[in-house]
Amino acid sequence: MEYEKRLVCFIDLLGFKSTIEKSADDSNFRARLYEVVDALGKGEIEEYIYGSIPILDKDGLKPAREKYSAAEIRERFHPMVRMEVTQFSDSFVFSVPAENDAACEMLVKAAFAVHMVFFLELDLLMRGGLTVGSLVHVKNGPLFGPAMNEAHAIESSEAIYPRVVVSEEAKSHLDKVLSGLDLEGAIKKGFDGRYFFDLIDILTWPANAIRSRRDLSDRLFRIEKDILSTEKRAHSKIAYLLHRWSQVEPEFS
Repeated sequence: MEYEKRLVCFIDLLGFKSTIEKSADDSNFRARLYEVVDALGKGEIEEYIYGSIPILDKDGLKPAREKYSAAEIRERFHPMVRMEVTQFSDSFVFSVPAENDAACEMLVKAAFAVHMVFFLELDLLMRGGLTVGSLVHVKNGPLFGPAMNEAHAIESSEAIYPRVVVSEEAKSHLDKVLSGLDLEGAIKKGFDGRYFFDLIDILTWPANAIRSRRDLSDRLFRIEKDILSTEKRAHSKIAYLLHRWSQVEPEFS
């Protein structure tokens, strides 16, 4: 077994412990939590991302999902993209071959999609690290390598707030991959000099359909209220997003 150079993103759910405790007393919430985690475990994120790949048929270009079933989409496109997703407890790992530009673009979109699912369905925030390097990643199998160690270290010691911090090497790589695409500019330098993207970037990304200023504000303040009532020490995390939201809200329509 040889290492492969892969782009890898490690994401950790914030507040997952209190989410589990809430699910013990709320059957509807427990059902939603199960559905989200089960869907991701069954490969629906990969199918969603693969399904956006444009294909050409007699009617012109259209997303693959409009022509193929979920099973057909994975069978056709996974050998070309080779995105792997692993979920364990409150963490997710995505990786793709670093030399496959289209796959690298899809990995960033997958990270966007997972953030949106957990925020919109469960009001959960995420923190992560994204890097490039040597990795072994097999679905339902081995996952290890220096790149995994680095992505986890970035998440645990550098991200700090609900954001995905991108290593210098990964940022340089993605600058070339995303040039001229709708994701160009999605990764920016933060106040502390680290490259990142966060939930505010994702929800206000022009390609997303979440365009309600009030809904976003209400959700963020609801999360703040929950944090203040259950875990005041974590308030800096939602305060970070509320500050970021205050910076972009006037331009949001």
